[in-house]
Amino acid sequence: MNHQLRHLGRALCLSVVCFSPNVVLAANLSTTSSDVSTPSSEASSDTNIRLANQLFTYASALIKKGEVEEGLNHLKLAAHRNHPAALLELASYYELGLGVEKDIDKAVSYYHEAIDAGSSNARFNLALLLANPQSGDNNNLAEARSLMTSLAKKGDLDAQYSLALMYKDATGTTYSDPSRSIYWLGLAANAGHKEAQFNLGLHYLKGEYLAQNTSEASLWFNKAAKQGLPRAQFNLALMYEAGAGVAKNMRQSLRWYKSAAKLGNADAQQNLGIKYLLGKHVEQNNTKALSLISASAKQENRNAQFLLARLYHLGRNGVLTNNIEAEKWYLRSAKQGHREAQYQLALFLAQHKKPQAAKYWAYQAAFAGHQEAYLLQAKL
Repeated sequence: MNHQLRHLGRALCLSVVCFSPNVVLAANLSTTSSDVSTPSSEASSDTNIRLANQLFTYASALIKKGEVEEGLNHLKLAAHRNHPAALLELASYYELGLGVEKDIDKAVSYYHEAIDAGSSNARFNLALLLANPQSGDNNNLAEARSLMTSLAKKGDLDAQYSLALMYKDATGTTYSDPSRSIYWLGLAANAGHKEAQFNLGLHYLKGEYLAQNTSEASLWFNKAAKQGLPRAQFNLALMYEAGAGVAKNMRQSLRWYKSAAKLGNADAQQNLGIKYLLGKHVEQNNTKALSLISASAKQENRNAQFLLARLYHLGRNGVLTNNIEAEKWYLRSAKQGHREAQYQLALFLAQHKKPQAAKYWAYQAAFAGHQEAYLLQAKL
């Protein structure tokens, strides 16, 4: 399953409950059996809807206050009265294991009931769930595509984007379909979906499913960048710096590096930090450099972690030598498979009388193909 699909689920109140402005909680809503029993055949549809709304709102209030068990009980009562939002929420809770034991089968069942009750968000969530190989026996990419197609055809941009990703995937006898993937991606991108714009840019940049065209790639990255997508801003910064698909322009490159870094893009933080460190295209500023490289390292960017370790180890560029910080950042980078970090950590540990740990990291670096690590192993 394309990892980007996993973060697109829709729900009204996962942990923090949102309230519908059209639903008013009855001042003295009782939880006695007489008030929450299944409506009789004589009860009007309006009465049932009103009571279901009250139950859902009361359940939401309880969950928001942290009374999850009681809130879920009322949510189930609202769902029993075919309340679409309640059914959707219960499905989401069972899918994620929030307040209840995770149960994919129950989640699927509640999603189907919510769909029958008119919830388009349930259709969207169920499609994502079925497309996920981790859903076990419920994994059904063909059905997922079918569910998402019905939403995409209605102009739902998230559905169009998700469907494009689903057509890139393949499982069992359900094959990938590049042409359909690009079709839906193009629709979403042209309608302004920033993630679709970014992904379409990647297709043009890599020549995947489309003829490679760096100019088209930069165009789509630019559209997504202007909508505030950090990854697109970073890619656009790289292209302006290299003059790939656009005229080389360091002013524009720095503009997008700074914007992406401010929005938390770890790669942009690292690259901009290095520029401040070296005084390349910007006035040298060790304070800004350390701040940016540290921010990137804290986001588990292993290259930034290695660079930070070197700065603390060697005490360069205004950074005071700090062996504790140096070892910490060498280790974090090494654990992520950074070969040079593994080698430098082995040297560092050997120098600080930690032979067993040094041997371990020298072996890891050598196993990863670091030539000097082979020689170090023989010495330790």
